[in-house]
Amino acid sequence: MTHKSLIINADDFGWDAAATAGIVHLLKTRKISSTTILANYATENDLEKLRAIDGISTGIHINLINGKPVSPPQEVASLLNAEGNFMGAAKLFRRFWMGKINKNHLVKEITKQIEILREKGIIISHADSHQHLHQFPGIGKWILQAVAYNGIEKVRSCRLTNVHAGRSAVIALFAAATSRHLKPFRHPDALIAELSFGANYSEEFAQQLLLSHFRKGNVFEIMTHPATANKMNSYLNRKAEFDFWDMLDLQGLLKKHQITLINYNQL
Repeated sequence: MTHKSLIINADDFGWDAAATAGIVHLLKTRKISSTTILANYATENDLEKLRAIDGISTGIHINLINGKPVSPPQEVASLLNAEGNFMGAAKLFRRFWMGKINKNHLVKEITKQIEILREKGIIISHADSHQHLHQFPGIGKWILQAVAYNGIEKVRSCRLTNVHAGRSAVIALFAAATSRHLKPFRHPDALIAELSFGANYSEEFAQQLLLSHFRKGNVFEIMTHPATANKMNSYLNRKAEFDFWDMLDLQGLLKKHQITLINYNQL
């Protein structure tokens, strides 16, 4: 029988107090196995809580679209708007194709985000990115080059197991167009993203999630965005995701279907 493995990764660690609290709780209770950190948002207190948890993987959630850079603004100016903030995914992507993004600025900011986490005692097992920017056409190649330059060998694959209309269709299209850039890295077979696109958060849903996807491969990552409260102006139902994991008998479900929960260190 082929061995089946699952990584459950919570994105957006450090985004706000609700995200940090939710992710820390789920890591401690072994309902998720991994998280990726927003280096320009996570505080020292946030990171101290992560460092105290054994048996998990901690990656970087590369962020070039929200908040302020960790680099001096003048050194990454092409990534920023007039207020010195990141300009958002759509505008960044558009400016890239207009030739207005300086690759050196992008590499500098990603490198600085990685350095900050490492200096604070975080072992970076893998990388993914805010709104999947590392698999956007064109600019995604630059991001992955910066990841490799900094010695990170594992990344998220944004190849979705199920594709729906709208946002997930765009992600699937971009991932298919840029999949060749993942070849230097180790990554799961595909990404289970249903939790982010609205779902009936129930045990029945969890069983269907596992049974349907493991027909298509052996190693999968579930992407989740749990938090103890929702965030204003976000399409994510973070609180429902947190409650789903918190109430789920995950270990029993995995044992029933002979699936091993792993983290990125074990990939």
